[in-house]
This record gives sequence, C-alpha cells and structure tokens, in this order.
Amino acid sequence: MADSKVKDMGLAEFGRKELTLAEHEMPGLMAARLEYGPSQPFKGMNINGSLHMTIQTGVLIETLSALGAKVRWCSCNIFSTQDHAAAAIAKAGTSAVFAWKGETLPEYWWCTEQMMTVPGADGCDQLVDDGGDATLLIHKGKEFEAKYAKDGSLPDPASTNNAEFKCILQLLKDSIPLDKTKYTRMAVQCKGVSEETTTGVLRLREMAAKNELLFPAINVNDCVTKSKFDNVYGCRHSLPDSIMRATDVMIGGKRALVCGYGDVGKGCAFALRGTGARVLITEIDPINALQACMEGFQVVTMEDCVHEIDIFTSATGNFKIITLEHMKKMKNNAIVCNIGHFDNEIDMEDLEQFPGMTVENIKPQVDRFVFPSSGNGVIVLASGRLVNLGCATGHPSFVMSCSFTNQVLAQLDLLKNWKETKAYKNDVYLLPKHLDEKVALLHLPALGAHLTTLSQEQADYIGVKVNGPFKNDTYRGVNPEAEFPEAGVYEPEDGYSSHLSILNFMKSQDLTLAAYSFAKLGFYTPSVFETVSRAALPVVRDFTARDLQMLTVALVRAKHRDPELLEALSAQAQRRIAQFSSESMALMLRAMAFFDRREDLLFTRALAQLPRAILTFRPADVTTFLGAFAAAQLHSPALFDVVTPFIMEKAPMFTPSDWLLALRSYSSLGHKDPTFLSALGLHLEASKLSLPQLGAALADCSRLSFSGVSGALAEAVRAKVALDGAASCSADAAAQMYSALMLLGGSSAQGASGATAELLKELGDHLRLPGLAGTLSTASCVDLCYASLLAPPEGSTARHPVDILKLVERCAGDAQALSTEGRQLLGLIAKALELLPWNGTALRSAEKLEALLSSQQPQASWPSSFSQTPTPRASLREPPAGCLAAAATHLAPHHREPLLASAARSQVMPPPGLDHPSSHVDDRGLAIEVPSSSSHSFGGASFRAGIFLASEIRDALSNISAGLAAAGVEHRLVLEGPLEAHLVLPRTSLPTVAPGHQAQGDVVLLWGSSVHFVTSGYEKLGDYREARPQLSPATKFQVATLRNAASESCAEVVVLPRWRLPGRGCSSLTADQGLALLGVLDELLMAQDMKG
Repeated sequence: MADSKVKDMGLAEFGRKELTLAEHEMPGLMAARLEYGPSQPFKGMNINGSLHMTIQTGVLIETLSALGAKVRWCSCNIFSTQDHAAAAIAKAGTSAVFAWKGETLPEYWWCTEQMMTVPGADGCDQLVDDGGDATLLIHKGKEFEAKYAKDGSLPDPASTNNAEFKCILQLLKDSIPLDKTKYTRMAVQCKGVSEETTTGVLRLREMAAKNELLFPAINVNDCVTKSKFDNVYGCRHSLPDSIMRATDVMIGGKRALVCGYGDVGKGCAFALRGTGARVLITEIDPINALQACMEGFQVVTMEDCVHEIDIFTSATGNFKIITLEHMKKMKNNAIVCNIGHFDNEIDMEDLEQFPGMTVENIKPQVDRFVFPSSGNGVIVLASGRLVNLGCATGHPSFVMSCSFTNQVLAQLDLLKNWKETKAYKNDVYLLPKHLDEKVALLHLPALGAHLTTLSQEQADYIGVKVNGPFKNDTYRGVNPEAEFPEAGVYEPEDGYSSHLSILNFMKSQDLTLAAYSFAKLGFYTPSVFETVSRAALPVVRDFTARDLQMLTVALVRAKHRDPELLEALSAQAQRRIAQFSSESMALMLRAMAFFDRREDLLFTRALAQLPRAILTFRPADVTTFLGAFAAAQLHSPALFDVVTPFIMEKAPMFTPSDWLLALRSYSSLGHKDPTFLSALGLHLEASKLSLPQLGAALADCSRLSFSGVSGALAEAVRAKVALDGAASCSADAAAQMYSALMLLGGSSAQGASGATAELLKELGDHLRLPGLAGTLSTASCVDLCYASLLAPPEGSTARHPVDILKLVERCAGDAQALSTEGRQLLGLIAKALELLPWNGTALRSAEKLEALLSSQQPQASWPSSFSQTPTPRASLREPPAGCLAAAATHLAPHHREPLLASAARSQVMPPPGLDHPSSHVDDRGLAIEVPSSSSHSFGGASFRAGIFLASEIRDALSNISAGLAAAGVEHRLVLEGPLEAHLVLPRTSLPTVAPGHQAQGDVVLLWGSSVHFVTSGYEKLGDYREARPQLSPATKFQVATLRNAASESCAEVVVLPRWRLPGRGCSSLTADQGLALLGVLDELLMAQDMKG
C-alpha cells in the first residue's frame, strides 16, 4: 500500500511463496476464512496490530482482511520482522505495514504511531497487541493530552533514564502540539484489544486493577491452545534452532541453564535436553521447581552454577535475571540469550556501559562482549531480545496457527460485545473453553488424529456435554473478577460466587494454597477472601507454621483485614512458634505489622525465641525480622541485644541492600547503636547502591546523627552522577541528600571537608539550576527549609542554594495539604527564621508564616521573659501526640513513647479525623503511632516544649535535680512549657565565675543525648572525649532558641554531654556527684567562652 514502509519491496515474491507454504501449515486460520469469510463480519472496520511481522503473522493479517477488515500493522520487536513477509503483505495491499528488521528505538515507536494513525478516521476499531506497546501508547497519549489541556505541560523525555520510555515521551511531545486530542479520540474509537503474550497481559491487569484500562481486553495468552502450544512446543522448536543458527556450537554435552520453568521454560528445557545438553533450572516457584525435579532436571541458583554453564537462557518474564555481576563470573565465550518478551531479563544496560568494555560484532544479532580485566567474553544473542525471532524465524507455522486462530476468535468476540451483548467492562477476559477446544479441533485433522465420541450415558456420568466443552473455565486460571457471559460465570445474589463454595469444604493446607494462589496471581476479589476467612476459622488449629505464614502473606497482598481471623492465626502461630523457619517467622511478623497488630503477643513470643532461632537466620531473614519490629514501632533492647551481635558475626555476608534495610530499621526505631554503626562504616559498599538507595541511607544516618559513612556515601553519589549525568538526580533526590548532609554538619561552613563538602556544594549547584526548585514536592520543600535554616549555608557567599523565601511561602500556602509532621516542622522553620543569623534574607516571611500557623494550629504564648511561665491561650487546640513525635525524626526518633505518655496528662480532645487508632507513615517512610482518644488525650503546653521532650531527657534532668537538691544547690527544673526541658541554676552556685560571664545571671542546662551530637565513628568506644563529637545543627538551633528566650535574663545556655555526667548509669545523683557536676558545668562554660 502507498503509506507502507518496509526495507525492500523486491523481497515480496519470496515472501509470497513462503506465505503460500505457511497457509498449508496453518489449518486453523484457513478454517476461519472458510467459516466466517462469506459473512464479512469485519466489513468496514479498522483493525490495527502490533505483533511480530513474520510469515505466520502475514497469514493472520490476510485472514483478518479476508473477513472484511482494513488492516494496519507494525512489529512489536525491533529485530523480529522478516523483511520478505513485510514486503509481501505491503505489495498485496492487504495491510499497510510499518516494519523492518533492525529498527532503532525511535524508528520502532515511529512505526507504532504510524500503525495507530488511520487516515480519515480517529483510530482503529479494534486492536491486536503483543507485549502491550500499542495499548500503552494510547493510554499514555491520552494521559499526557489531558495534562496538556489542563496546564499546557508537555512530556519531558529527560525525566526518565529508560531508553524506550524516553522515545515514547519524545514522540508524544512532538505529537501533542500538532493534534491535542489525537490519542483521546483513539481511546474512544477503540472498542477492545486482544493481547498475545504474558507481559502484555500483566500490563493490562495492572491497569485494570487501578481502574485505568480504557477498553475491554481479551487475554489470548492464557488460552490453553496458545500457552500450552505456542509457549511449550513453539519454544521447544525455535530455541535450539536460533542458538545453532547464531553460533554453530555443538549443544550436546554442554551445560545449559534455563532460568524459569513456566511453559516457555519447560519447552526450552525439553529442547536442550533433546539435543544432548545437561540442563539445569533456576526457579522461584516451589511447584514449578518440583515439576522440574520430577522431570529429572537439577534445580539450582544462579550463584551456585554461573561459573560452569555454557549456555544461559532466560525465560521468566521478569527483569535483571542475568545481571552484570553474573556475566563477569561466566566462562569465556558462554552464550547468553533471552526468550522472554523484553530485553531487560538480561542486564544489557549495565553490560553495555561497563567501563572499558569491548564489543565484537560476529555477525548480525551475535555480539561478543569482552571484559577488560580478564579478557573473557560472553556471546550475547539478539542484543538480549527475543532470540528465536532475532536469530531464527520464530515459532513454526503450525503452532502459530493455534495462537492466531485464538486471535481471530477474540476479535470476533470483541466485535460481538460492542455491537450486541455489551457484556464486557473495561477489564481483562479469557475466551470461553468451548472456543479453546474448537481451536484444537480444527488442527487435529492435519495431524491425522481421530477423536473418540462419548455416549450420552458416559457424558452424563462425568457431567459434560457429548461434544464438550470438556475443560471447565477454571482450567489454566480464570480471573474470578472477570465475567464470561458465554461460559455462564456469574455472581449470585448472596454475594459469593458459586464456584467459591468449594472453599468451605477444603482442608487447612488446601485453603492456604488457594488463598496464596489467588493473591499471587493478583485476584483480590473480596468475596474470595471473605470465603477463605470464613472457612479458615473452624480449621485454624490444623494450620502448620508454613500454612500460617503463607495465609497471612496472602491476606496482606489482598489487603484483606479480618480481626477475628488474624487473632486466631496469631494464637495458632504462638502454639507453633518452635516450628517456624527463620524466613516464615520474619514474613509472619511483617504481615502482622502491616495489619497494625503491634500489641500482638506473637511479637513477644517471637522475640523470646530469637536467641535460638537466629542461629539459622540468613541476612535477609534478620533484616525482614528487624523491619517487622520497625514497622510496628516496637522498641525492645532485647531485640538489639540479639540482632546486633548476629550482624557483627555475619557482616561479610550482608549485601549492600541488607545493610540499607538494617540501617532503615535502626533509624526508624531510633536505636543509635555504636557497634552496628561501626560495622556499617566498615562493610557498607556504597558504590553498589543506586542513587535512591544512597539518598535513603544519608537520610537514615541524619536521623541517627551519624556521619561516619557520609564520606563514602558522598563519593558513591558523586560517582553515580558523574556516570549517569546530572539528569539522573531528580530535584527531590537532591533535596533529600542536601538536607541530610546539612543536618550532619557536612558543609564547609560547619568545618567539613572532602567528598562530603564537595557533594554538598555540587548538590547546591544542582538545586540552583533554573526552574529546578519549582519541581520540588511540598514535602521536599519543608525538609529543605528545615535543614537549610538550621545549618549555615554552603559557600563564601553565605547564600542558600534555593530561594528560601519562596520555598517558605510555598510551604505556608500549601500548609493545609501537608502531613502533621510537615506542619510541625513549619513551626520550627518559623523560629529558625527569627533566631539564626544566616537567615536574614528570609526574615520577611517569618511573621507571615507564624501568623498562618497560629491560625491553623493555635499554640501556647512564648514567654516574654525567660523566668516567666508560659501561658497557654484560651483557645489552645494542639496537634495529636504523633505530630510532635514526627517532628523528632531528624534528631530523636526514639523519643516517641514518652511523648504519648505526656499526652495523657492533657484534657484537650483531638482534632477531627484523628480520633481513631491509625498508623501514620511520614514522608520519610517512618511509621508513627497515633493513639486513639480512648487511650490518650491530646494537646497541652507540653507539646510546644520542642523536639527533645522525651523520657531520656526528663529522667536525666530529674536525676540531676535530685543530686543538686541533695547538695543543697538552688535550682529550678522546667519540664513543661514551650521551651526545651531544662534546668536553671544561679551562676553564683558554681565554684568559679568564668571571665566574661555575668556572676548574677543564670545557667540554663540542656541534657545532651546521643542524637544531639554528630558522631563520625566509634573507633574509640567509650572514650567520647577523644572522639570529640560535635553538636548537630538542629541541636544548635535548640540552643539558639533558649538563648533568645533567655536574652533578657542574661542566662548562659550549656549542653551537658551524657558522658560528662558524674556517676553515669546511677538512677539519681548523690550530693557529692551533684557538687561534682557544678565543676563540670564550670569547665563547659569556660570552654564555651574560649570558643566564643
């Protein structure tokens, strides 16, 4: 046709000869032409397709055309087009074709757009898709057109590192200004899609689950005559064909690894074994792994065998199955190929970008990648894409006839739906089994097969019709949420599907497997899990430890909360506590934490078992176990008494991700453990972390005031950005890292140097880029303001990297949309604007922000004099207890529980919407418990006492007060009010009067806990004087707050480090220790004066 684009029209005659041969091998499609051709059901319709442009697909295209359709086509893979097939179809005029072998990615998406663009129409009436790319383009096009109509914004290709998605965004960026509603009209015009492969079905189900699918979809992939034939028998034929064509190696005698033992993996494994290879399997699914074992295959992990395998085949449908690290360890000239749909099963991106890598192109689709250090090479086929189409001709015609006959029937079913039945919603459906069996029936005569016919008596005996269907609709896994009108599946009036009634008669193990299977496959129908809950309660005492873990994980995946069932499962788990494996126990606890069961006795029982059970733990188990306690916010010294020594012993086995997960838990629980942090500094391989992981690690370290790994993390961040470019660092990521480093005292203005100071400067320069600050989220704005205002700005110009005034005003304007933590931090930001000298440029905003906060959250009046008692306003209505606890995340996350206890003394009711138990997760991913009004009340002036109001501070100050009282020293203990908890004693009570100090003034004593100080390491454990930790920027802000309040009374403010307390570890100070403390205060004041 005139608007086609193919490589060489001169190949059309060759293509036509092969099409004629293929028609003989595709009896299903030829039968469809005979049955439906005369009635022309597709007459006047536009049917477009994105599917491998092969000879077999050509027969499908001409079948659709024979049934009356006007067809447009492109390929769904840059290497899969057979140019002679494309030329033959284009020359015959049965379809417009936009495909050639070896397209670039921009060319591929151009072809897809051309296929979707129907001259003289808004788009296609129906779509055939393979992998979901065409469907994705319609959905993304409509999404970005809506954004353009709303605010004029266009897609930004620089916003992603994914090469394919970058092409999509560029295509839409160019298209939308030319036609602002092109894809919106396409979405309305398209009445449905039939999807060919697993990857595309997963995309469709994901969109349907989010209610984002714009039209009905039929899942052709899971038809038995597609998946069991195309995937198993097609791959069994085409995999060895492609390997031998590409490399000419002798497969017999070689060791071959097949990753994944699903239908595709089964076909590959059988084929390789048939050629004489010794086949090994990797698998995550225990059922598939057991099947592989029963077939005589050895099931291994990649790490166990990577160094001895000759041929690697990935067939999982997942990504990063064969990584760069795996390929580094492979034998010289190991063959690596992928038979999954996309190229990301093999980590081609990292392989191609490896420094010093040499690529030798042997012939088209065969490349040898040579590692510079070892000189060894790996042979990668088809650039990591579909090997059977990139290096051979794909599946044979007969198998594809089964698959494509299903496509024709699916297109007919979609047509019937929108023209007659209107039965399908925007969801994913399967063809009824009688059509599946019809496809099989059409192919039997070509193989000389003859079916036996049932008598009516025999049919009645097994409950089927004489002519079938013989398989029920649950065969191959039907989505219970979908409706199949032709198959008679429906929801009865009582709300429970009739096919679910069998669950009521299942045993415990069967119930577990049913629930786990439904959840793993994404079938989250409420009726299913209500029935599971109802059926599980009578047999709960039969559940084994493994059953309990699997069922709770299934409930989590389905987000099905049944308090009665959870209570029963917990009780049974406590009975079976000794039977749990390390992994099962960790996953069980994580599930309980997900359901906010922090009071569950199972946590106590598990903790009691931990010293025995941890002997069998792997690093992943201990991080999951620890993470469960962190998610539930359960603080227990006994937990760390067991976990920290384990981490020290197993430290060499921890991966960078394991260290990161452990750090997150320690940070979330506020446990600043010197031993753990020392091990973290020694073993964390920061260079192996991704940029988001590095940012999270810095944020977690800032919450623990630990700067010991800042340098290593900073170097890794700089290396990542240098390698990937500045665009790889988003504005929010830069703000997160900048805020963390400032709170860790990382700027040169605070005395830092090296990689930390350099990174901070680079992040500041990045944040200064025009327009970048405007892309920050509101939460990032709050964090950035908080950190920037509490620490001196970077550089000699003493200017912040962003316009703090604008950010503060933006935060104030969006205050209603902020979390309670964000609003609490805004209050601290307002005080920082007033108090700290380097914030003069932003002072104009302080009064406005204070007024705005006061109107939203009335607070206690600040005392006009330091000696006065704060006076609460009559209309005082404080934020909930969790709010102030949230404000402590930068400094004292372990000070939350005392805040809740303090809340109990208040008589003010909670604000609307916060009178029920809930678990709030703040912007940093920390779970903060918000108690119910039945157990705690809220408010009171104590909540304006600052972020150090906590049990450690209160207890320490009370102990000091007791010692001073025993020594007869006049003093005043202040635990309530809008200022930090502190002690006030007359300057005259000290042994000496330091030069320059007012003899008649007061000394204000703050207690310095571990998180008040930034510590760089713990090499000298117990000797903090030599380690010389520094006050953190946020602590300095608290000191400035007190100095400001104390200015009229000429008081001195001093922070007493906990290691300088006489009689450290005693419950209360004696009189002698109280007197000794006065000497310590004298020393601190003199040292302070010398620094000043």
